[in-house]
Amino acid sequence: MSGPYRDLAVDGFLDGVSQLINALSAATDSIPSGDRAWVFYGSRVTGMATAASDFDVMMLHRKDEVPPHRVGTSYRDAPVTVYSLPWSALRRDGQDRAYGGYFSLKLFSPFICTPADCAAELLTSVARFLAPLAANVASRFDSSSRTRHQILADSYLAFLDVYPDFDSYVARMLKGPVLASPLWRRQAQVIVDAYQQAQLIDSTAEGRYTYSQHAAFEDLRHERAIVAARFWAFGAVCHGSDIGFPDLYRGKARQRATVEQRQRVYESLQRISRGRASR
Repeated sequence: MSGPYRDLAVDGFLDGVSQLINALSAATDSIPSGDRAWVFYGSRVTGMATAASDFDVMMLHRKDEVPPHRVGTSYRDAPVTVYSLPWSALRRDGQDRAYGGYFSLKLFSPFICTPADCAAELLTSVARFLAPLAANVASRFDSSSRTRHQILADSYLAFLDVYPDFDSYVARMLKGPVLASPLWRRQAQVIVDAYQQAQLIDSTAEGRYTYSQHAAFEDLRHERAIVAARFWAFGAVCHGSDIGFPDLYRGKARQRATVEQRQRVYESLQRISRGRASR
């Protein structure tokens, strides 16, 4: 397994990945095995899992005629959620926000993947989806050049603008002083590099960054609305066309952090984005 977060993944998970892939192959046997890329993300990777936590998996392939879909299965008595999708769907989700970030935004958090050379394309989808929204956040506070930490804070706040319930996951991932978190420091490198490689930010002579002209929306207010609608619509389709899917999602999120924890991390992100945080 590889990826920019591999050394942050828990050893126990890494040791069992090969067996997990073998077990999941039968659940996705409609896709030729030579066509597959596997991506693992979520609490099982980072070590924040509970006994009831899912294994969160993406399986990407080159069969454009097979639409994205969700496969529910189990592994060693634990639930597993596999999203099977063609690479073209991931690209459209990044570039055109076709699924409301349902796939691209999962890759904003730490992940590991195989084969090793797929990580760059995974991160490109994150960059294309999120950088234009982050640029808008920056414009509210200060549109001048920004540090890596500010750009990452912009990105978190942009994510939260569209999906406020993500704050529960952020509060769990970034406990304590945000700037001291090993995950934060790694993300500040990984995400900003992805933005730069996608030509969505430009570096300045001072080692800072500005958002490029490519990171812009003509109608941000309506874009955010349709992005959220696509996310919830596709999520409901993946969960048996259940109209209650948004409430299920929010209910699970709210169990993960208190109101005070969520508010504290949100205020920390705002301070970092404004350049007012020292820790």
